[in-house]
Amino acid sequence: MSGMVGDQLVAKMWKGVYVVGSIPQFPDKRDWSEAQEAHHIRFREAVSYAKSMLRNPETRELYEAESEGKDLTPYNAAVADYLNAPKVVNVDTYDYTGAPGEEIRVKVLDDLIVTHVRVAIVVDGKILEQGEAVQDDTVDLFWIYTTTEANEHESYVIRVTATDLPGNRTVEEFET
Repeated sequence: MSGMVGDQLVAKMWKGVYVVGSIPQFPDKRDWSEAQEAHHIRFREAVSYAKSMLRNPETRELYEAESEGKDLTPYNAAVADYLNAPKVVNVDTYDYTGAPGEEIRVKVLDDLIVTHVRVAIVVDGKILEQGEAVQDDTVDLFWIYTTTEANEHESYVIRVTATDLPGNRTVEEFET
């Protein structure tokens, strides 16, 4: 059974269990603020994204694995992934002296998968070098960028752009 029961209850199946609750009450005419309207549009986009990802067997498998053992469905996991951009947690420049061939480690978190991490070294507002970081083969949340140019400047900015499966991008800058 699923659907409305009279004008008082709504029944639905949730993870193999029937759930019954009261019918949500909304005013006939709602005036949304710009922020609320933007959120509704973004949520509709997330719903569309989730439906399309669950039609694809490969991405469906990813979201099924993500939701396993948690109180959410693969659909919910896909919606959440769309709504949450990756987070750049840390940039480790401890071993970076400015010489070419040195590593800068970046720690990035996301709901599911980070697909790309791009690193730029910026000096006085100009990009000294930039390129793609490579995911660490031992710890998935670390990405390694290997420098290509000499950097003799004491002060510079590390700009990190992280992208996830839905295409969300986060840009963070770390000053040294």
